[in-house]
Amino acid sequence: DAYNCAVEIIDGKCILAARVESRPNALDAKVCFYRERADDNYEEIPGAPVFAMEDPAIEHISGEIIVSGVRAQWKKSSNGRPKFLGLHMPFYRGEHLEGLRLFAEGPPGMKDIRLLELPDDGSIAVFTRPQKGYAGLGKIAFIIIDTLEEITPQRLTEATIIPGQFAPGEWGGANKLFLLDKKTIGVLGHIAFKDEDKALHYYAMTFRFDLETRTASPLRIIATRENFPPSEAKKPWLSDVVFPGGLLEEGEDRFVLYAGLSDAVNGTTIVVDPFGIATLR
Repeated sequence: DAYNCAVEIIDGKCILAARVESRPNALDAKVCFYRERADDNYEEIPGAPVFAMEDPAIEHISGEIIVSGVRAQWKKSSNGRPKFLGLHMPFYRGEHLEGLRLFAEGPPGMKDIRLLELPDDGSIAVFTRPQKGYAGLGKIAFIIIDTLEEITPQRLTEATIIPGQFAPGEWGGANKLFLLDKKTIGVLGHIAFKDEDKALHYYAMTFRFDLETRTASPLRIIATRENFPPSEAKKPWLSDVVFPGGLLEEGEDRFVLYAGLSDAVNGTTIVVDPFGIATLR
């Protein structure tokens, strides 16, 4: 299976990073890089790195490519079943995909850390996803750092949670950041919950974030699983999962939304004006 993609334009070409794993156990997850061909299919990029992690993200910061993902740790238990030990996010940087090197790691247990370089002074907006305590199952938090060297577990845990985004029993995170203007960030993310039958439901959502007031617009769901072509699911309880990976503009407020679907495939759908939502509160 190849799913939970991230998409980015690198050197004028559409590059897609995807989580790739076998169907039976999903413990051999890796991130591979693909380029778009003339026939609209994708092929793996020769010489590109392969990382032992899940759910990739690609960003551009200070002229470098930044690639991150989720690295889960497992250990075989006495009964032969794998035991989950924890997770964290490693960060790689480099001018080219072939030269990416590890330079930072996020806090233990934290997913969905996303970066965006700001235009005026080169500082970096960071959205994180703390859990437990006030953060519950997972909320979105925000902080500004001066350089990539500030991506440390201690610094990122200082991010402030954005209030009022998720109801009890819900969780969510940022998936991709866009600079809408000098003071406004467009956030593409996901909102999720588990129903009484233990089935997961993930939806693609957006909101706008005002850098001056540190306030967010209400969340807006822009796509559900029904908006994408049908496909099989890795497990029955994952059939209603959309994990967004990027937006590429087509023109006239039309965007192609890339997303992982049902933990089994990647897909696209068209979204009109994804950040055209209510006035910031």
